[in-house]
Amino acid sequence: MFKSTKQPAETPNGIKGFSIKDFSDTKISFCLVDFSHYLKILTDKTTKNFTMDCNQIILLTSGEVRHRVDFNTHYYSSQNIFNVACGQIQEISVSSNANGFVILYTNEFIEHSLLDIQIIENFAIFENLNVNKQIILADSAYNTILRLVEQIKFESSNLSNFASSEMLNILLRTLFLQIERIKGQYPDKKSSNIDYITFLKLRNLIEQNFYKERNVTFYADKLFITPKKVNSLTKKFLGIPIKLALELRAILEIKRLLIYSNSSLKEIGSNMGFKEPTNFNKFFKKIANQTPNEFRNSDN
Repeated sequence: MFKSTKQPAETPNGIKGFSIKDFSDTKISFCLVDFSHYLKILTDKTTKNFTMDCNQIILLTSGEVRHRVDFNTHYYSSQNIFNVACGQIQEISVSSNANGFVILYTNEFIEHSLLDIQIIENFAIFENLNVNKQIILADSAYNTILRLVEQIKFESSNLSNFASSEMLNILLRTLFLQIERIKGQYPDKKSSNIDYITFLKLRNLIEQNFYKERNVTFYADKLFITPKKVNSLTKKFLGIPIKLALELRAILEIKRLLIYSNSSLKEIGSNMGFKEPTNFNKFFKKIANQTPNEFRNSDN
């Protein structure tokens, strides 16, 4: 029933990376492509596992998909929306009649192109991008979303038309609002624009530096704020203190390397900033409640 993608030569870490430019010649940090085109690019170039430097929203219009993301396998079919965050490791298999659309966008696009930061604050789909969200659409909601997606596709392929960029921004904002309406989640953050913008900068800094830097002062200095303020930002927007946020991000990456790479435990520990293997083992066991070796073997 399902067909898997081909496996060309692997990259050094065994995981093929993709960007928006692999799917479109767009000069902006957003594109919308047919699911069939998305699959063709993956089939032509991907290894068994792959990752993206952008976020994805998949709208399936027909067929079935089996989608492994990091350590969980998800199944979705026609009239389903599924999101995948930047950096998550994926493996995808599809039924022969699978089709739909894929929206690809970067974190910078979220920050700069959706017109109103207050609206972005209230999008639950951006709350925790590493949590995969699947939405099953009723007929009326599906038809509404599909019409918007088709309009977005038209505008994004005709950016030379008068006011196309402005129209694209409006359509995208409407799409995200429709998704939130369907989900019925309307968080009330009661936070300032400055706080949320600073949090987005903090999130990007963490993504760029968590391998080596898990000292709160480092992030505070980069943002020109106090460690106490950094802690309040992660508590407000993630619900956890900064120290735990940094530890969990490191643990997620370690788990990815343990499962999806052939690197030794010593190499993984060193790459994550641990000079001594014993410290690496203690850190991982404290958070994951098992040793790195036990976790690696548990996935076999």
